[in-house]
Amino acid sequence: MTLDTLQNRNKHCILIGNIRKEIKRLGGQKWTVLFNWVKAHVGIKGNEMTDRLAKKEATYYIGELV
Repeated sequence: MTLDTLQNRNKHCILIGNIRKEIKRLGGQKWTVLFNWVKAHVGIKGNEMTDRLAKKEATYYIGELV
């Protein structure tokens, strides 16, 4: 998943929809949600593990893109 996918309202899948709903819910509670792009595979501590976990979760939703 990319930040572009979250911003593009023409992309629809359960995971993206859930993230958008959660951002809206948190915004209603006066939270500020920020996303930051991090370059992959350059040795940033924790990034490789985060990437693996994100890919694992994203593969759960394969086939649900409309």
